[in-house]
Amino acid sequence: MKVIFDLDGTLANIDHRLHLVQGDSKDWDGFYAACVDDSPKKAIVELALMCDDAGHEIIISSGRSAKVRGETEAWLAAHGIPYKQLLMRTDGSFVPDQALKKAW
Repeated sequence: MKVIFDLDGTLANIDHRLHLVQGDSKDWDGFYAACVDDSPKKAIVELALMCDDAGHEIIISSGRSAKVRGETEAWLAAHGIPYKQLLMRTDGSFVPDQALKKAW
């Protein structure tokens, strides 16, 4: 069975960088770059680990730009989060998250 986890706000706590995209002026590059300082949401990470231990295929979806794929993969590895596939938006895409993830 495949299990899909969202990254930002689900596996990763992004509260510290939300101010960068709230309001009229949005700093998307800064928002994405600050992902390296996210803290893991331990309960959700534990759920992902249990799913992995049970033999389920983990897919992680993220509205993050692929520009920070390397940083995202390093963050996942640093926090021991297993996955088979990491889906990320293409660099320069501003398709709303819901539409993007529905298309996947």
